[in-house]
Amino acid sequence: MNTLDKNAKIVNQKIAVAESLSLPGQAQQITRYGKFGILRIESVSITSLCVSLLGCHLAATQRAHPRSIFDHAPFLAEPKCAPSTQNVLTLGNLRKLLRNIHLQELRFPKLPCLHVGPPTRNIFFPLEVCEMDTPQKYNKKLSEKQTSSIIRAAAVDASQREERIAQLCQQAGFDRDPFLKEFGLSVSPRMFETMARVIQPPQIMFGDNSKMVDPIVHPKDGAWSMDNQTLYLPATCGSYSMIALVNPRDQNLLQGFCQALYAKATQMGMDFPKWPDLVKYGRGRDDVVMLFNEIANEYKQTSTSCDLVIVVLPGKNSDIYMTVKESSDMIHGIMSQCVLMKNVQRPSPATCSNIILKVNMKLGGINSRIVADNITHKYIIDQPTLVVGIDVTHPTQAEERMNIPSVAAIVANIDLLPQSYGANVKVQRKCRESVVYLLDAIRERLVSFYRNTNQKPTRIIVYRDGVSEGQFAEVLREEIQGIRSACMILSPDYRPPITYVVVQKRHHARMFCKYSTDMVGKARNIPPGTTVDTGIVSPEGFDFYLCSHYGVQGTSRPARYHVLWDDNNFSADEMQAITYGMCHTYGRCARSVSIPAPVYYADLVATRARCHIKRKLGVHESDGLSETGSVISSLSSLMSVGRPRRRREFEAGDINANQSNSDAALQECVSVTDKFKSRMYFI
Repeated sequence: MNTLDKNAKIVNQKIAVAESLSLPGQAQQITRYGKFGILRIESVSITSLCVSLLGCHLAATQRAHPRSIFDHAPFLAEPKCAPSTQNVLTLGNLRKLLRNIHLQELRFPKLPCLHVGPPTRNIFFPLEVCEMDTPQKYNKKLSEKQTSSIIRAAAVDASQREERIAQLCQQAGFDRDPFLKEFGLSVSPRMFETMARVIQPPQIMFGDNSKMVDPIVHPKDGAWSMDNQTLYLPATCGSYSMIALVNPRDQNLLQGFCQALYAKATQMGMDFPKWPDLVKYGRGRDDVVMLFNEIANEYKQTSTSCDLVIVVLPGKNSDIYMTVKESSDMIHGIMSQCVLMKNVQRPSPATCSNIILKVNMKLGGINSRIVADNITHKYIIDQPTLVVGIDVTHPTQAEERMNIPSVAAIVANIDLLPQSYGANVKVQRKCRESVVYLLDAIRERLVSFYRNTNQKPTRIIVYRDGVSEGQFAEVLREEIQGIRSACMILSPDYRPPITYVVVQKRHHARMFCKYSTDMVGKARNIPPGTTVDTGIVSPEGFDFYLCSHYGVQGTSRPARYHVLWDDNNFSADEMQAITYGMCHTYGRCARSVSIPAPVYYADLVATRARCHIKRKLGVHESDGLSETGSVISSLSSLMSVGRPRRRREFEAGDINANQSNSDAALQECVSVTDKFKSRMYFI
């Protein structure tokens, strides 16, 4: 294969990935016999297969050493230009090379080649002469079906999980380990027993109604009923329009959905139109921008406003979703709500209720609130309190190669309850954990709070997600200083007490009830509200475990909270009660969630910002491919791996290769319209 390596170099760097591949004759399915069984590949999935192989190690059948896959490219039936024929990888050239080195003819000559690098060299192997070197971990984004399968496979109830852990501990043989004995260490084969207590959940209040139904409900097993309840503060939707990316012949289904949505909104106390003003039909991503423009222009011509655009999607498609949210959040400033066609076909009361919950919060309403007990009333309701959620998400390995930056999301309440939140997004260089521009974001959150309540917060509680213990000191120092500076900019003598809490979910601690009578649900988990602050916590720090949600399947994972800074001097009971109460304020569902609502919202904001960045940089996911199957970022000047593949045609607003990838340009990618910054567009 040395001759092949030497002669199969490609001079033309503009060879693109084939959009489709048609095999000759009846070869619509390929059977490949490898080391690890039979692989059947439909012709329409060949390009997807090549994309999924990127980064894997393979062994060519005629070579001794494995190689990594960096890219893939098709054969060219004819050379692009005559003078470079000898340097272009064509089907004829490859056949000639194979004959010269006494290798067999290719059985499937129209399959793509795999670029096995290194990235700076153009070395290609035909797909059929390659085998996977060893079974390898798949590090790319999984499809929805794959993710569901993994969740089901990993969802082992608490009793079975406890037994498996005990079995693994016995198999490890710690009592026979000579190294542990040498250091005088021993590992108990039994689980550590500690004391726990269950915090009582707060009551939930809905709006007043005329149905003789008590507006105050009592959560049970982390959930509460919304039957016959009305929204605590219903918003008003004066008008809405619809974009239907489905067949116009489904008009009757759309009408039935609109009727069901109107009926549910009316039942929940929301003023909602019976019919949309406009219904626009389209076929795909390219039509979304045009249809949004048409809707905005028609409302402008009549000097009216559109409060909401409902977009009916034929299925889950991230490309269309990103385009919808870009038009909604960044261009027109019109709230949008995506609905799958399968839900339009069967508009059940539960589905319509979930949609109304989201729409109400997007339009400024409040679904419900917690009834303050002694602690939450004293520290949350009695005095104006700013509750902040901060999350920083970092790019995956594949996204790093596309120069997608880290995203910091900062959300904070704009009301006194707290239930309504505004958000800021800051883009910073990848893999930096502390928020660089926190001062500006906190200042804007303080101003929004004051504008909506006419009061300054007398205390600030920060819930910070995504910080490892090794980063505690750095993040605490920089972010506390940023918060204090933001307060002093508003007024030199404004120094509210700050409590800074780190929320950790990615840990390996699991808890099991000692007695079966304490277990809840089919999964036999610990009950919601279980709190542990002795035995397995730091002897010096202020930390605790809190399981605030009901484990529907699998083994519940409690969140761990580290109180790193506490000017408010909360006791352990007070901090735990406040945190548990905040887990009951998540507006999307009638359940308590596993972490406080501000942290959840910060994660949603960061996820939305990543959608905007990918859209602006020309990165899109198509036909279920993983993120690495999309085009390379338009900020390609920083890239050193691989060659440009086929790109989406640049549209208005995209950052092109000639623009700077400065912080200002990146920040522009996630800047929503001004009126969205104090509204829950991300819910």
